Amino acid sequence: MDIATTERLLLREICEADKDLVVALSMEASLLEDFSRTEGFKEIYAQFCWEEVNSPTTYNCLIFCKESGDFVGKVCMQYIDKPVPELGIDICTAHRGKGYAPEAIIAFCNWYGETHNLDCIQVRISKGNAHSIHVFEKLGARFVGTSPYVSENSLETMQQLLPDANFSELSQDSVRDYLLDLPIR
Repeated sequence: MDIATTERLLLREICEADKDLVVALSMEASLLEDFSRTEGFKEIYAQFCWEEVNSPTTYNCLIFCKESGDFVGKVCMQYIDKPVPELGIDICTAHRGKGYAPEAIIAFCNWYGETHNLDCIQVRISKGNAHSIHVFEKLGARFVGTSPYVSENSLETMQQLLPDANFSELSQDSVRDYLLDLPIR
């Protein structure tokens, strides 16, 4: 089902046939690059990604270029059971720098905000991701503080899967937290 369209983009719900697209995008965006090269990890990570996308507390949609039909990325609202849900967006490397992220964010947030009667969402951005910080600040997001990159539950799961990995950077103040008022048109 189509969720929103812009001049250049089509946003639609995720379906079972999209699993390979979702997993490939997650692998491309993963902070665990050193580990994502092994087959055992890829299999576990693919299962984890698909379960995460289908979580009852997350609403996901895919982004496609209207003209070519190319897969551009994914935008989601996480923690939808909380008073202030969190926006997440991943754009395929090949489509970065074309203005798709702000266009998709505006379309998705306006649709989601109107549909769910929201005034505000949270955005968490890795402190090293200057481009995303710039995009969200340009859209009017207000900086409110920092937090660890992953929750303690997620960190514990990753440490069980990869006992030799060093996750110290993920468990520190590695994320900048923002609030974005809706609608953002």
